[in-house]
Amino acid sequence: MKIRSLKDEMRNSEPLRYASGKLYITDVITDLLQALSTFCSTERIPEKFAEVLVTNIFRFAEMYNAIFCWLELKPTALDNAKYQTENLWRFLVALPLPKEHLYPLLESEFYSKFDMSEKRRVILYEKAWLKHLYRGIPQNMVVPVLRKLTNESMDCFTNSDLVGDFLTTFIEKSDTNYGIFALKGIAKLMFEKNFSYPNFYESLYVKLPAIITFPSFEAIEFLADFDMYMSSSHVPAYIVAAFAKRVSRICIVAHAELLELLLQTLRNMFINHQVVKQMLHREEIENLEKDPFIEEAHFKECHAMESSLWEVAAIFRHWSQDVTKRVEFTESKLKVTFNPDLRPTTSEEIFQHSFAKGAKKLENCAVQDPRLIKDKNWLSL
Repeated sequence: MKIRSLKDEMRNSEPLRYASGKLYITDVITDLLQALSTFCSTERIPEKFAEVLVTNIFRFAEMYNAIFCWLELKPTALDNAKYQTENLWRFLVALPLPKEHLYPLLESEFYSKFDMSEKRRVILYEKAWLKHLYRGIPQNMVVPVLRKLTNESMDCFTNSDLVGDFLTTFIEKSDTNYGIFALKGIAKLMFEKNFSYPNFYESLYVKLPAIITFPSFEAIEFLADFDMYMSSSHVPAYIVAAFAKRVSRICIVAHAELLELLLQTLRNMFINHQVVKQMLHREEIENLEKDPFIEEAHFKECHAMESSLWEVAAIFRHWSQDVTKRVEFTESKLKVTFNPDLRPTTSEEIFQHSFAKGAKKLENCAVQDPRLIKDKNWLSL
């Protein structure tokens, strides 16, 4: 049965009944929840299916409360023997925030006795998230769950500091780089709840190279936050220097799309911190072996303040002119900017832009084959 047909059929049913001074949910809702549980126990729920089901049924006030009450009574209702809690998290990520204005799907004379208030939704939502976070998150759901939690869900919790232990534990896992997404949540707790996490910049420094594997939309989101972390004048100079050096090293191996974003971040560090200016204008080293920077060391012992940002000079010789233009901040007076809506130039756009300029002549190429210069017959091939 199609979901929309199910929705239309439910509209003609009574969702509640009142007996002996108590309010009960009728079979029209419990049967649906039981059917969903049975389906989840045997099948893997696609992300699109979860979104459609939420949009058509569980986005409405009484159904929203019903699924959270169901999960409170039966925490493993949406679990799957093979995929564990993956189905559960697909639904939790797809469900709207409790502070959104939700309307009832069905009609009932007993709705005045049924608490569908925002306060009630917040309590149910927070209980579900806190309970299931500590049950574990499947590997393929870690990123969407952490992004939902740190970007939106935490802001709805009445006691958001309760997720602090979960986030710190996740950050400090040595076998994963996903902890970089949890740092945003820790930063929120530090700024808003006076949460103490002395290892924040150390964890950020260790996890930062993982950004090279991020899709562009995640990199934009993370670097906007990173820019904020590094903008404070209270950050010690040795920490700023270490991060400037690490970002510069990442620039050397980053693809062109990410490189644009990293250079904008480095540009703001250059403007905000004198130590970065000193590193940038310091005399370049003759070779990599003479660079005092120790990449594997703790940022207190990496000697970044004694090094230079020779990596930026190397970017001036990047194959893409769009990228080299981003390094011009080293030679001009600029104001701090970070556009959260920045969309980096994609690889396809870079290729099309280069192709539109036309191919260069052989004599203008940086590398030539001497045999081709002597024998011009190859031109007729």
